[in-house]
Amino acid sequence: MSYLRAILTGVTSQAQTDARRAAFLRALYDETGANTLLGRVQYVELGQRLGMDEAESTAISMFLKDRGLGTFAALGGAYAITPAGVDQVETWNRETEGRADSSGRAAVLSVAEVRSVEAAVTALQRSEVVDKLDGDDRAEYESDLDTVSAQIRSPRPKRAILKAALARLAEFAILTGSSGLGTVLANAIQ
Repeated sequence: MSYLRAILTGVTSQAQTDARRAAFLRALYDETGANTLLGRVQYVELGQRLGMDEAESTAISMFLKDRGLGTFAALGGAYAITPAGVDQVETWNRETEGRADSSGRAAVLSVAEVRSVEAAVTALQRSEVVDKLDGDDRAEYESDLDTVSAQIRSPRPKRAILKAALARLAEFAILTGSSGLGTVLANAIQ
């Protein structure tokens, strides 16, 4: 039993590692505007925005560099995407192009859209909305908030899932007298 658990844990860990590497490369692509000549980011700061510590950001940066997908552009932590890195992300994008929601938008949120959702959720968490809810409403609110948090951490945050959860959170905000916040939540992503 412990042998099987070790194998399954290794598979899960590798899948998670692969997903985090892909998320880092996608974020690098977005942050640099796919510009291999002038696009630069601080790799530690990029990793922090993805919930990674410095050690993980460094390890992923080195991994991508070793595969020719990213490069250290200068001393001091500046990091850039390479032409091969751009090609890789654009290949992934072409693979997911066919998977769009009913509005024709990509099924997966961009880094900028994730930031918009994070800002809206931070405002919600700082509000008194949850304090005005009880019973099933509070449980549903917390479930929707957990869903949004999980999607934000995902390397491929799903537009449809987030839109539905944010719409319900917006309803709770409006019902508790925070209509402005409800509008922000409803419009966090298009």
